[in-house]
Amino acid sequence: MIESIDELNGVFAKLVRDASGVPLAILANQGGDRPSGLYATYNPMPVRAYGHPRRLRNEVPAVEPVPDFEWTDFEEVTISNLELLLSLNFFNDGSKNAATRMLDCYFRQPIGEYLYHNGISCREIGPVRNLTGLESAEIQSRHQVDVHMFVEISITDTVLRAAGFNVQIEDENGNVLSPP
Repeated sequence: MIESIDELNGVFAKLVRDASGVPLAILANQGGDRPSGLYATYNPMPVRAYGHPRRLRNEVPAVEPVPDFEWTDFEEVTISNLELLLSLNFFNDGSKNAATRMLDCYFRQPIGEYLYHNGISCREIGPVRNLTGLESAEIQSRHQVDVHMFVEISITDTVLRAAGFNVQIEDENGNVLSPP
């Protein structure tokens, strides 16, 4: 289970390389010189959370312990399904073919198995857009496609709690009405 989208960068790079056939896939917006030859950039963008979250709760030592008391707090893990848009740009000769190979990638056995193994499900893949244009006084082939997917993500929070105590309710005859 992932706690940060950044944990998936290596998974996304391999997915793009294997599914599209490009030799190099790099995280977008990193700056620096552009590679030569066919390559892709990917940009993961969280869209929204779906469904009903699952919660796991564990007792942990109190954040601010008090001497002579064994107080505890809760560590609560909220697990939800996150829709993620993976925006892909393919550059240079072969970019159209590489982008087109992404359209049915999740139907192909090795790619579908890779997605499943990494806890990713594909919702849909948008159309290939031709963004070819003039770049540095020459025409640069560039094609773009968006992959809509779901990933399971978890967020851990420490929940502070007051010193716990038990309440036992008794009737006038001393009979216990509720367990401690």
